[in-house]
Amino acid sequence: IWNSLIEDNRATGGGGGVCFNLGGAVRFSTVRGNNAVTDAGGVMAALGGTIEGCVLEGNRAGHAGGGAACVSFFGARTTLRSSLCVNNTAAVGGGVYAAGLCHAANLTIASNTAAEAAGLLASDGCLFSNLILADNAGGVDVFSNAACSQVCAPAGLTGSMAAVTGLITNPPLFRNPAAGDFRLGVFSPCRDAGTN
Repeated sequence: IWNSLIEDNRATGGGGGVCFNLGGAVRFSTVRGNNAVTDAGGVMAALGGTIEGCVLEGNRAGHAGGGAACVSFFGARTTLRSSLCVNNTAAVGGGVYAAGLCHAANLTIASNTAAEAAGLLASDGCLFSNLILADNAGGVDVFSNAACSQVCAPAGLTGSMAAVTGLITNPPLFRNPAAGDFRLGVFSPCRDAGTN
């Protein structure tokens, strides 16, 4: 799926907006206002696939991954990169739920809500780099044997991280998040702090 608007859909299972298994991709698209009874209000990427250059906004999941759920095992890898995940809701992992071989880079996960892991719940085998976790409401972001480099997390991180390097604990100073502008402001500590 390329350059699309996926809006106001409902799934009785997982993947309210988009659901793909064993590969597939959604690129340069907006996925908003979708609802899933179980996991992945916005995008469900199971056993491989790519979410790239997307805006995942205002989606809801009854269980995990309000914006996206990326679950990959058995050698398959899911990639999540260069995306904005905002104002999503779930019981666990309000922004993103990631498990298994998930590689994620250049993400902003902000203003999401969940009782546990409001922005991100990441577990075994996940690798994250150039990540901003900010202004998420509910439980603190949880990592379980996941690795992170260059992460901005003003509320801190919890869990058993495999490795964390380049942790920034100051607010990212978005330009105007109330108006939906999550670009970094001129004085943001995250500016030029990422790696290529």
